[in-house]
Amino acid sequence: MSPRVKSPDGREPDPPPADQAPTAPPPADPPPTATAATLRALNAGALLAALRGAGPLTVTEIMAATGLSRPTVHLVCEDLIRAGWVRESADDGDRPDAQDAGSRTAPKVGRPARRYAFAADAGYVVGVDMGVGTVTAQVADLGGQVLGSASRRPANARVAAGDRLALVRRSVEAALRAAGLTADAVLAVGVGVPAPVDRSGRALASEDYLPGLAGADLPATLGTALGCPVLVENDANLAVLAERWRGVAVDLYDVVVLLAGERLGAGIVSDGRLLHGHRGSAGEMGFLALVEGVGAADGVAALAREHAAGAGLPAHSAEAVFAAARSGDATALGVVEHVASILARAITPLAVLLDPEVVVIGGAVADSCDVLLAPLEQRLAGLVPAPPRVVASALGARAVVVGAVRLALDYVEREVTPRTGAAEPRAVSPRSTAPRE
Repeated sequence: MSPRVKSPDGREPDPPPADQAPTAPPPADPPPTATAATLRALNAGALLAALRGAGPLTVTEIMAATGLSRPTVHLVCEDLIRAGWVRESADDGDRPDAQDAGSRTAPKVGRPARRYAFAADAGYVVGVDMGVGTVTAQVADLGGQVLGSASRRPANARVAAGDRLALVRRSVEAALRAAGLTADAVLAVGVGVPAPVDRSGRALASEDYLPGLAGADLPATLGTALGCPVLVENDANLAVLAERWRGVAVDLYDVVVLLAGERLGAGIVSDGRLLHGHRGSAGEMGFLALVEGVGAADGVAALAREHAAGAGLPAHSAEAVFAAARSGDATALGVVEHVASILARAITPLAVLLDPEVVVIGGAVADSCDVLLAPLEQRLAGLVPAPPRVVASALGARAVVVGAVRLALDYVEREVTPRTGAAEPRAVSPRSTAPRE
């Protein structure tokens, strides 16, 4: 029981009326505030984000970009310089007291302005496109600069899972050799697979398509083999990340990328967010079997070859068909019109449901499908009240591996701080790194 408090004249206070509610207990202690270490890490993240997106900045410019105070900027920069994530340089040309060119007055004496720059070589990432017919690995620094790449082909499209994963490891090792790096410099690896990927990073691959990889724990298996965190994501999803980063959809918030090689698959960004769905199957195109005039999820390359053969055109690839159409061949132009008709019907449900600003035709076929775009947009305009623009990817066959690099960079920027250094190898969900806005 709490001691009774007397008034200044020594009398005990009168008890409260019976109908008066008892006095509320004092408020609980406020929740604990962030620790100094947590604040330092948050400040470091904000400062690094500012430096990544710009060239060398002065303290004043960093303050404006981050809202941090001058003493905090100096303190955090010193920490990051010691950790190897930031470099300092003096730039006399930007000093307010530096002598102007042609000036007759003597320059004033003063300390040159200190500038700080992000050290892109503080670590490295690897992107991997684990395609059915080719595995490609690309090494990049933390600024996204590609330093080395390598590709390996399996003996056949249906190699065993262990052989395909060994091919991934050998491709990564070859790309690192090309970059003059060793595996211990890698902070994260992003891997694209031609299959839906669930929340745990497991590929929901068909046994007919990727034998032995259905439900395999690829992040854990590859993480152990490569010695760093591995993120696994659907290839079309990586393609749309790539187009928004370094392709034809930069600064766009409603985008569909249609990988249109042998089979159709879509990567979807709506209102700036990458869509996965409950089981990672958003963008799968199997529903096209129900669409009149389409009937299957066959891609542009497969359709072009099929209809060229049916028309008696001696062309064994989509590129050859498009080249013939570009030169004015009437039969090839007819094949292009037919492919455009089917593709327009395939895009229509996506255009109506998602209302994208642009649909990007991606994959290797993008490099030669310019003759397809005009008839495709014309057909689409007859099916959709407000059709999206249709453009060819500028990244072509590289889109998936570029997106895999972006996925790994996103993970590093959010999860690998200068204080923790390289993260321990562990399974990582691709959804642990939010898409870039």
